[in-house]
Amino acid sequence: MKIKHLVVLLVGMSLIVCTPIFIESNNLITIMTISQTLFAFITLVLAITLFDRYQAGTKLNNQTIDLVIKYIQFLKSLTLLIQKYTYDGKATKKGLQIVHFDKSNIKSIKKSNNTIYIDFGSYVGFHNELTKYINSPWMPKKIFESSQIFVSEMSLKVYKLKNIKEDFFILNFIGYESTFEDELVILNRIGNCGELSKNIEKLLAVIENWVKTQAADINIRM
Repeated sequence: MKIKHLVVLLVGMSLIVCTPIFIESNNLITIMTISQTLFAFITLVLAITLFDRYQAGTKLNNQTIDLVIKYIQFLKSLTLLIQKYTYDGKATKKGLQIVHFDKSNIKSIKKSNNTIYIDFGSYVGFHNELTKYINSPWMPKKIFESSQIFVSEMSLKVYKLKNIKEDFFILNFIGYESTFEDELVILNRIGNCGELSKNIEKLLAVIENWVKTQAADINIRM
């Protein structure tokens, strides 16, 4: 409670205590007057408390909305490069796909059970920026949980391109420089293209639903 509210509280208590001194009527009138004064004072204290909570809630809501908007802008600025490799005695690049974070583009990811290896260098830069958003105390819980697709649950095992003897994909986060040559990792929740597509679609749906229910006046489409 703020200092000005404390002052109001002390003044109110003083008036309640001193009321009988200045009243010269009978006891019934005195009791009624004290009761009315006490009721009015309690109402005032409750109003002050509720106003404080309302202000705190508004600040919390604004902080959260600002953070979600910045997170959406961050995701929309991302570009994924998915490169397809086939193995026939050696790994050979056979094609690529550029993916942006919008519903139609994510749905266009070619479904495959082949493993997606992630370029570790570009992942480090992306991950450092990602965590600035999702680890904020203002981030809504559901959006935080859905964003965990990009966070490993355990220590990452590093793979070398020359040691992979299967058909596979390599995912790069464009714009984040790869400083580690030929170092690839697998994330727990996006081990193949099907999981990548499904979990990103889920993340975008969670964000869009949050915006619709919590900030309906924001014109954002994922």
